Amino acid sequence: MSILQELTAAAGGSLKAGLNDADLHGFECSLPGPLPSGIKELLRYAAGLECPSIGSVDFTGRSNRFEFREIVPYGIALAESNGNFWVQDIAENGLWGRVFFFCHDPATVVLQFDSLCAFVKAAIEGDKLDEEANRMALVAWQDVDSGVTFEEAIRSDDVKLVNFAQSLPDNKFRIFDLRSPIGGNAFAWGRGGHDLVCRRAGTDLIFAVAFKASKKGIFSRIFE
Repeated sequence: MSILQELTAAAGGSLKAGLNDADLHGFECSLPGPLPSGIKELLRYAAGLECPSIGSVDFTGRSNRFEFREIVPYGIALAESNGNFWVQDIAENGLWGRVFFFCHDPATVVLQFDSLCAFVKAAIEGDKLDEEANRMALVAWQDVDSGVTFEEAIRSDDVKLVNFAQSLPDNKFRIFDLRSPIGGNAFAWGRGGHDLVCRRAGTDLIFAVAFKASKKGIFSRIFE
C-alpha cells in the first residue's frame, strides 16, 4: 500500500485516513456481500484520496449523494465532478467490478474502467478522465441507433440476452449489451426525458431503457 501513498504524493495529492474496525464492519454490513480481502485491506489503509485531477475520491461513497438502483443497485459513488459521478459497481456476492461514469447532461452512462484499481490509477496520474468520460458520453448520446430493439433481442442466439428481453414487461424497451466491445461501452439512459424506466439483467452488463409514465422521474431521484 505504500506505493499508493508514494504515487498520490508524487501527483500532488494525499490519502484519507483508513477505516477502523468498527467503521469497516459498519460499511461492510451496508453492502450485499462480504468485502473482498483486497478492498478490505485498502480501506484499512485509506478510505479515499484527494487528487488534483478530480478532487475528492471516497472509496465508501458516503461523501457523495447518488442513487440509481435500476442500473447500479449496489453502486458506490466514488467521486463527483460538475454533477456527474464515477460509480463503483458491486455484485450481489460483494465482488467489486467495473466503474461507471454517470453523466446528467447528456443523460448517459459510460463503462469507463474495468476496476477500482484502474480508476484510481487514472485519477492519480491525472489522465483528464472527466474530459474523456464526457467525450464518451456525448458520443453515446449522439448515436441514436445504438443498442438493439426488443424484437432483435428476442431473436438473438445469446441466451442471456433472450432471457432478459423476455423478462421485460413489454416490447417498448431498447436493450444495450456492454459485455463486449461490439456492444459499445455506453448508452443514453435519459433520451426519453424524465418519465422513463431502466432495467438491468441482474449484475450482467445488459441494460434496457423504455419511455414510461411515472409519478416521480428518475432524474429527480438521482440528481436532486
